[in-house]
Amino acid sequence: MQRLVIVILGTIVAVLFSLANSHHVNVSLIFGAPVRIRMIFVIGGAYCLGIVSTIIFEQWQRVRRRRHFEEARQAASAAEEGHRDIADV
Repeated sequence: MQRLVIVILGTIVAVLFSLANSHHVNVSLIFGAPVRIRMIFVIGGAYCLGIVSTIIFEQWQRVRRRRHFEEARQAASAAEEGHRDIADV
């Protein structure tokens, strides 16, 4: 029941936010003439770009972390093998 109330309140806030930002604005892109677009689409586009850039950054960090982990594991196994050779002598 709490979840339903939260979803309904969130939807009401989102609709009010959309209505408050439904006016047109001029957006100047890198090339060409300024484009006239509703403010809510500008806000939504910026939000989506933020989500995409966050996902890309997290994936990059995950790959980087995995690479460092593999390098550390290889160094540890090499050190362990070297330790065994010394102990066997």
